Amino acid sequence: MSSPGRLREFVCTLDGAPTTAASLPDDELERLHAALGEGPVRWVVATVDHTLGVLRARPDADALAPWPHMRALAEHVLAEAIERCLASEPTTPDERLAERAFADDIVARDIPLGRVVDTMRMMQHAWLDALVSRAVELGGAAEVPALTRVVTQTVDGWVGAFISAIDAERRRAFQSEHARRRAMVRSLVAGEAVDDQVASSVLGVPVESWHLASTIGAPPGATMTPRAVDAVADAVQRAVGTTRSVRHATGSGEVWLWVTTDGPVRVESLDALRFDDTLLVGIGEAHPGRAGFRRSHLESLAALAVSRGEHRRRGALYRDVALRALLLQDPERAMWFAETVLQDLSADTDEMAELRETVRVFFDTRMRIAPAADRLFIHRNTLVSRLEKAERLMGHRLIERTTATQAALEVRASEAFIAARAQADS
Repeated sequence: MSSPGRLREFVCTLDGAPTTAASLPDDELERLHAALGEGPVRWVVATVDHTLGVLRARPDADALAPWPHMRALAEHVLAEAIERCLASEPTTPDERLAERAFADDIVARDIPLGRVVDTMRMMQHAWLDALVSRAVELGGAAEVPALTRVVTQTVDGWVGAFISAIDAERRRAFQSEHARRRAMVRSLVAGEAVDDQVASSVLGVPVESWHLASTIGAPPGATMTPRAVDAVADAVQRAVGTTRSVRHATGSGEVWLWVTTDGPVRVESLDALRFDDTLLVGIGEAHPGRAGFRRSHLESLAALAVSRGEHRRRGALYRDVALRALLLQDPERAMWFAETVLQDLSADTDEMAELRETVRVFFDTRMRIAPAADRLFIHRNTLVSRLEKAERLMGHRLIERTTATQAALEVRASEAFIAARAQADS
């Protein structure tokens, strides 16, 4: 069994090479240097840096999370665990620090408490892995039970502090205007029956007017700063000529935005909007009333989903991807549809890919031979030969099933089709 002296000796062997400066306040950093030494403090900073890097790289990472606050708090918790290896008296987590760092953001975005606890536990496991690996490396397996107990007790205490801080914040926010706005947005998006006058009063915009929705997100591993989100919102408002809007930050790291106008408007193209290219935005069409508020939002979600699935830069307008969004609501059945319509033309070969592109360009040029040949930089006879071959492979003439063929080509070109076929073949 490990003794306090051996734990102290083990702690003194810890060291690391952090890639970022410590996020702790100077006074706390000075105290930790005095209590632990410079090596263990560097290890704390480097370990937290690595742990948060892994969390941020996860596909489900929260792009809106307050990562700088998370870093400071994680450094504080891990340093506390290391200190407890040297002290006989347990410490009490500072609930005020938990409240300052997270509680207001968690409650404001309605993040499930389980997600917070899971994140804390993932950090706990990562820290324990690092400590145990170091202990085994030094031949000190006897320290493992004590290290496990101390780190677990420390994180348990902070989980309790978080729960208390979040509960207190939720009680304060329950009757707030912010909570009423979030509840009203959820009701409208869910299609629930609400009074227009009440909804207008709560949201601060006339619900009976026209609404154009945007959903702002980030690619996996990226983050969204408030300034970057503001830039997207301002760009959309300028594009349609209004300042009336409703904004809703979600617990999944997205921001929902509605701009309200007196009549139908549209965003002509994403290129006309100036915002950070690291963000993605899906934009719906403008629709009137409560039903339009919901419909435009669902369109924006679908546009963003297509953008992410196809790795599009900046995002997409719903009207440009509406067919693909509809067909890919069920990727497996969409794959079956494309394979049924295209037959052998759907095969994964370079030749079939070239023929599909030829047919797609032919449709894009309104089924005119000369413009299609010019765009493909091929002779007209070559184009005709390719189209005839495509028809033989599909078993029908293009003019007979124009709409179905165009839809099948859209599905076949999507990332979702590739994923669905790979899953079916596995």
